[in-house]
Amino acid sequence: MDGIRLWGRHPRVPNRTVILRSSDTVCIAIRLYEHGRHPRGTGSCRYILDTASHLRVTMQANERTLMSMGPARAHFLRYYVGIVLLLGLTVLLWLFRSFMPALVQTFTLPVTLFIAVFILLLLLIAEWKRASTRYVVTDFRIIKKHGILRRNETVVPYRQLERVVLHQGIIDRILGIGSLTIDTGDDTVEIASVRDPKGVEKAIMGGMQTLQAPVGSR
Repeated sequence: MDGIRLWGRHPRVPNRTVILRSSDTVCIAIRLYEHGRHPRGTGSCRYILDTASHLRVTMQANERTLMSMGPARAHFLRYYVGIVLLLGLTVLLWLFRSFMPALVQTFTLPVTLFIAVFILLLLLIAEWKRASTRYVVTDFRIIKKHGILRRNETVVPYRQLERVVLHQGIIDRILGIGSLTIDTGDDTVEIASVRDPKGVEKAIMGGMQTLQAPVGSR
């Protein structure tokens, strides 16, 4: 891979760079490929791509995190509705226990314990999913991390964005939450049920405008 040109679209990487390989690490040297001459040395390595760990990209030293958030509990409402219904079923089971046949009454306690375990399981799944989903907005990209057993990470640089669509219904406005669809033209990324969605939209649009502004005006 030595000497291969990389025509990057990243705002912090020059249009023409050179990939320099060293053992298991690929370093994108921040150097211009001038006059067709291969640069010597590794240069200033701001991005480290570890070939042994599926190309992990390190954040730049000057990259700032503007916002970091997770989805609101309303996004997992179906789990909490299920918990409420099971609790109601348990209450009804004990209220009408005396009207049931003796054989059925003997199963009241085991059924209650089973429902309690199932309620706990639903609660753990809902909270675990919520905790494992994170949205990070930096000064030049959006990062979405999600997944419980298998972690997935989606990175969208601002230069690839075409539009940001805010979705906020009546109930969402009452709860103070909303969702955003990040459209790159080729694909979409959803930021679902976050607090202060207009603030998130403002941060993203501000980052886009900063990168699209002329160099002298930044």
